[in-house]
Amino acid sequence: MPCVDCGRTFPYFVMQFDHRDPREKKYLVSQMVGRTGTETILAEVRKCDIVCTNCHRERTYQRRCASRIDVNRGSSSAWLERLPSKQ
Repeated sequence: MPCVDCGRTFPYFVMQFDHRDPREKKYLVSQMVGRTGTETILAEVRKCDIVCTNCHRERTYQRRCASRIDVNRGSSSAWLERLPSKQ
């Protein structure tokens, strides 16, 4: 499965689950396996995009930068509008 951001295909161990809206994140998907049922895991996965490690780092950096800027403006969700669309 290719990265939804850069479109490149990597080995499975390079791919990561990235929650589209961190406010909806209940669990880390990688820590759920073996600890909870399949339906609970799939519910959490549906909140995520699958991205490569590099794109995940870039997204996280952009969110943190946006959060610092938006705190001063009174908005904490503007970073969502700047994320690449899935179209």
